[in-house]
Formats: sequence, C-alpha cells, structure tokens
Amino acid sequence: MIDDSLREQAALYALDALPADEAAKFRALTREIPELAELVAEYEAAGLLLAEAVPPVAPPPGLRSRILAAVAAKPAPVESPRTAAIWVPWGIAAALALAAGALWYQNQRLENERTALAGASAELDQLRVASASKDRVAADLRNRIAELEKRNALAQTQVATLTSKLDASYLASIAWDNSAQEGILKVRRLPAAERGKDYQLWVIDPNSAAPVSAGVFTVQADGSATIRFAPAQKVSAATAFAVSLEKSGGAASPAGPIVLSN
Repeated sequence: MIDDSLREQAALYALDALPADEAAKFRALTREIPELAELVAEYEAAGLLLAEAVPPVAPPPGLRSRILAAVAAKPAPVESPRTAAIWVPWGIAAALALAAGALWYQNQRLENERTALAGASAELDQLRVASASKDRVAADLRNRIAELEKRNALAQTQVATLTSKLDASYLASIAWDNSAQEGILKVRRLPAAERGKDYQLWVIDPNSAAPVSAGVFTVQADGSATIRFAPAQKVSAATAFAVSLEKSGGAASPAGPIVLSN
C-alpha cells in the first residue's frame, strides 16, 4: 500500500524536484512497486496540464538603467595640457619657474581626477557584484515560487485512473482541472479502433442528465496516446470518466461498449 510519504515523493519525482540521489532511489522503488509507477504516471499527466499554467515572470526593472546611468556619469577623459614655453628677454629663469609651477598644478589636478575616477570605477564594480547577487537571489526566489505554485496546482488537480472493462492490459489516466474546464488523457496499450469506429471520451457530471462528450481520439501503433481535451459543455463537477467505442466521428450519447472507466 502506498502511504502519504510515498505519495509526496511521487509528486516531487513527477515535478523533477527530488535531489539526484533521492530520485535514483525512488526510481528503483517504482520498479519494485507497480502501483507506485502508476501513481507517478498519473502525476506526470497532471504535470503536463500544469506546465502552461505558470505565468511568465518579467525581470525586475530599474537595476539595468541605474547601472547604465552610473556608467554615463563618468567624467570625460581629461586631455594632458600643453604648456607653452614663454620666452621673454628679461626673465628666462622666471618663465621656467612659472611653467614648472603650472605643470605641477595640472598634474595634481589630473591625479585627483584619476583618484576620483578610480573610486567611481570601484563603486561601479561593487554595484555590478551587488546586482549579480540580487539577480541570483531573485532568480532563486522565482524558482521557489514557481515550484510552490506547481505543487499547489498539483494538489488541486483531480487525477483519475481508468481501467479496462474488457481486458486488464488496458490502462489510462486523466488529469482534470475543473476551474480551467480542461484536462489531459493519457492512454497506454489500447488497441486501435476497428475501421469505421472511434474512441470517445465522456465526463460524468452528477448535475447533467447525460454524460458530457469530451471528443473522439485515436491511438498510435503501440496503443498509446496523450490527448488534451475539453468537454462539449461546462461541467460543474467531474465525478467519473469513461471511454466508449462509437461510430466514426462520435455519438451524442454513449451507444457503444464502454472500454475504460473509473
């Protein structure tokens, strides 16, 4: 018998949320317990329905523009001044002294600007590191939120196993989302319908006088099929599902033999 702990592991395994070592152990366990493998298949069918339910998350705005603004605010490179030699007949020594003083002053100003620029560059590097760290934290939080949303949606998704009424080798599972009014049918080892016939899926709603058609389907050569379906009319509650063999194109109500049901 599958206990709550194994059910929780099966759900996490279906979501690919188990660590690698735990996943390997659980995979081996499914080979020993057929019922556990079937439960994983049901959860995987539900996961297909949930894959498109998670809304995309836009990256946080503002940080990129702030970094670009910081880069744009860097002071423009300062060109080295050219000191013209001043020649006066009465003061060669004085002129050289003045030129040396002006050059020293310009060099000091350039050095101060270089120091300020180095500080701004270091601050920008720190901003880049902080930004990268925040991006990693934000990405991790988004992944955790998405995982929690998947788990929550999985808990609210109705999962059913359909068994054959004719041959025990037939098997199918259904994941049904009543709020979205859609589901996924996954069939295995179901033989192809004979010529002029189609398989038809039915949703049993206690508030409806007759089963509600969810469309016809065919299977592949190996008897497998994965079908996304929606009922022909709104369903207030799906208490059961069935598959019947009907004439080609389907019927308004079940007329042929019931092949699968829960």
